[in-house]
Amino acid sequence: MLLPHWLLYRWKCLHRYVHLSLHKKINQRSLACTPFCTGCSSAATDACYSCSPSAIPALSLSPTGTCEPNCPAGTYASDLYCKPCDDACVECTDSGNTNCVTAAGCQPGYFQQPPVPSTNCFTSCPAFYYGDSTDNTCKSCHTYCKVCTGPTDNVCSQCAPGYYLLGASTCVPASGCTPGTYPDSITSTCASKSPYSLLY
Repeated sequence: MLLPHWLLYRWKCLHRYVHLSLHKKINQRSLACTPFCTGCSSAATDACYSCSPSAIPALSLSPTGTCEPNCPAGTYASDLYCKPCDDACVECTDSGNTNCVTAAGCQPGYFQQPPVPSTNCFTSCPAFYYGDSTDNTCKSCHTYCKVCTGPTDNVCSQCAPGYYLLGASTCVPASGCTPGTYPDSITSTCASKSPYSLLY
């Protein structure tokens, strides 16, 4: 049994005067925060470190220490906090590089995957596409090409089925192989004819 001048606070016995002083400090601290800010370091609007879970509309703690209904660009709302987007995304709706906002696009070095627009931003594009760094999207290779670095038929390293690599980077149909070469279906290249075959 506690004596009249002693109170139980958080499993500790405190003198009534100490308890009242502590209670007053706690109340002053909570009252000092701005509305919907449940924890703060001062009364400033940007001094929050937690937001009210009961706020309507829902609020999230921004990187600048304010409680906002909409997280700023480059962040997304999660568990009452504005968390940074993946490095691939300019804006996002959730974590990872598959939840980027399509209209905002991808960060430099990442490409919006086909079919565009897409929420996926990866460092490379799939077969039959190349990464266009002017708008950070994947665009179609030339019809003749499977792996390419641009839209024409002379910037290819692998050809589409039924086409052949002529020289280092040009894909052509079988009829496009130059004299002295033939369409090799095994290597998908215009391979040089054997010196002996040229005699016949």
